[in-house]
Amino acid sequence: MTENEEILLGFWLRGEKLDDIKHINSEDFSDPSLVNDIKSGKDMLTIGSERRCLGELSRITLYNSETLYKLAFAKFMETQIRRRISEKASLDEIYDEISYLKGISLDDIKEAEDPAVALLNELNERSKREKIKWDKLPTLNNYTLGIKRKELTAIAARPSVGKSAFALQIAYGAWKQGAKVLYFPLEMSTEQSFARVLVMNKYATAKEVQSGEFRDNFKLQIGIDHIDEMYKSKRFKVYEGEGLIEHIEAVIKREKPFLVVIDQLTQMRAKVSFKDIRAKFSYMTSNLKRIALQENVAILLLCQINRDADNTKPTMANLKESGSIEEDSDNVILLHRLFADDIKHPENYDWSKERPMFLNLAKQRDGETGEFVMVFSPSTFEFTERAETI
Repeated sequence: MTENEEILLGFWLRGEKLDDIKHINSEDFSDPSLVNDIKSGKDMLTIGSERRCLGELSRITLYNSETLYKLAFAKFMETQIRRRISEKASLDEIYDEISYLKGISLDDIKEAEDPAVALLNELNERSKREKIKWDKLPTLNNYTLGIKRKELTAIAARPSVGKSAFALQIAYGAWKQGAKVLYFPLEMSTEQSFARVLVMNKYATAKEVQSGEFRDNFKLQIGIDHIDEMYKSKRFKVYEGEGLIEHIEAVIKREKPFLVVIDQLTQMRAKVSFKDIRAKFSYMTSNLKRIALQENVAILLLCQINRDADNTKPTMANLKESGSIEEDSDNVILLHRLFADDIKHPENYDWSKERPMFLNLAKQRDGETGEFVMVFSPSTFEFTERAETI
């Protein structure tokens, strides 16, 4: 029996603070049966497999410090509340428990400075925040409950797998849902980025954009009007080649977006020098995580997979200079191209138009991980899910 348990039980055995015991889950005690017996008002208590009278427990009834009691009760309630959060209890239930713990009104709770109160406020904010989804990826939304502010998400793949198209799809999807997005393409021009938006929306084909020759000028004009709508909305801003992290932070402070997409880590720069690439990446990821927290934004950072992962499903160990990326990121998403030998039913695919892809949510700081199969269409730069077993 811990000291905190003895303090609480000492008060309850004397008949004090009995209203509190109603709010305690006996399973959080090392001897739940003892707590249950006190709850039921029994004179004989079960301790382990033995029955003992109240007198045998007189030692622990000597605790009489109100302060010690409050600290012990608060500790148990905090443990209970955190467990209920992990069990996805309703926000109202958690509110009730913290409200009882503090013994004050809900308005006072919101103004108090206390770790439990801060936790409650964070949960309350989460229930009210924008529900921005990963566009066309319901399984990823199910795992993560959407894109979240204050989180750094690394999206990693080998070259030419399609991570830039993936990032642009997510950025554009967030804009469609009403979010403000800053897009930093460090390997593409602004024109190339918006040209891909035309293709994604089927206003033109990839070949037409590449050649500059369009078969349907009317459809193209509708697409150009759509690009103009994006520009005039002032919610989708492209910063071509702006890789200096100090400038990126300044833009974020000024624009106050919901989502920031940086394509990609290897092209980022800083006003300081580094002894090696590992030190550079560590500086970038730690600062991006800081920016996400301080500026209340979601940041997607594209990264590369080491060449030693060729033709195999990548893991976080394959992240280029993986230490800081894995450590600083709240989420890590790994993309991998699949081939016919990787799939149980390759006949289900039109291999001339479809590119099966494997998405592995390898890390989620506050949730479960998982994986599923997508299809990438190079002709439309679009990722969609596909029910497939590999």
